[in-house]
Amino acid sequence: MRNIKSFFIVFIIALILPSMVFAEDTEPLWPTGSNLNLTVVVPSEKEKVKVYPVSIYESSDNGINQIIKTYELSDSEKPEDIPRDGFQRGDLYYELSDVIKKENTSSDVKEHTKTVTLNTNTKELNAIIKQLASTVEYKSDDGYAGILNLDVNSIKVETAGTKKSSYTISSVREYPNLSSNDTALIPRTITDNGKTMTLAGVEWRTQTSSSVDYQELPVTYTAIANYTATGSKTVVTGYTVTANYKGSISKAITGKTVYTAIFNGSKISDETITEQEILTAFSNDVSENNTINFDDMKGGDVRSKINTDVILIIIFIAMGGVAVYAFLVLLKKRKNKKITADDENPSSIENNEKGGMNV
Repeated sequence: MRNIKSFFIVFIIALILPSMVFAEDTEPLWPTGSNLNLTVVVPSEKEKVKVYPVSIYESSDNGINQIIKTYELSDSEKPEDIPRDGFQRGDLYYELSDVIKKENTSSDVKEHTKTVTLNTNTKELNAIIKQLASTVEYKSDDGYAGILNLDVNSIKVETAGTKKSSYTISSVREYPNLSSNDTALIPRTITDNGKTMTLAGVEWRTQTSSSVDYQELPVTYTAIANYTATGSKTVVTGYTVTANYKGSISKAITGKTVYTAIFNGSKISDETITEQEILTAFSNDVSENNTINFDDMKGGDVRSKINTDVILIIIFIAMGGVAVYAFLVLLKKRKNKKITADDENPSSIENNEKGGMNV
């Protein structure tokens, strides 16, 4: 009879336990002020690279709540390192909606001058300008590019080369009042401006005449002598023109890649505990010395750590196990008592055997 009562008491306690746990949200699961640490051994993993946002922006527009986190990744950081887990802030739970990638580029601008060279056969500026382009397209090996304009004031003309050229110098002299048209009367050479010239030809003219037997006979002559000489001079063979083109050139510079993570928030009730909260709480506690600290899981705070449905399942499974265990213990005790009674009263065994034989 006592065994049946003991089983009944254990069963009643198992039934009352859930109602005691959830009677008040403010009641703790264990005495206030007690410390309960659960050490969990987890496999060692390579520590993840921590990427922190450079800015966080929170907005609420037309009932849509968003938290926008901006990350600037360097060459050693990867997009996979950006945290994507949901989180709770106030009465809202935020989940990742989108991740937007943007290349952060800038331009480096500087002034540049390019000098061009042109060969020409003239030194006239107007003719040279017509031979030069008004603009040129520039592109450097290191990525700078731009359009350069001709600077007219920078145009310079220089002699490209020279050569000597020969030419004929001539001079004409008149010799009047000559008695005859004999070239012996005329000098063979003359000097003109320091240049010796040689007689090349003579033209005779009658200067005066007299009438003899009704005929006009020359009395005096005028000689027109042509003297020549060979001269030389230096001739320019061409000109070299240099001109400057000036302008701004620029180059695109690639900087850090910007990623924008957008989290959308939704309101959650006091009774709702998300699975992510459980995983987050677990991972945060385990990450420090592999120990889960339950000091903050008292009263109503326990609902932010463990899902209510999970607790109920665990409790009912434990309740059934306790009931089965108690029942088995009672059966074993009854069996042990019966064996003990038989050992203490052997005559009852003999009577039972005789009774069995008589039957």
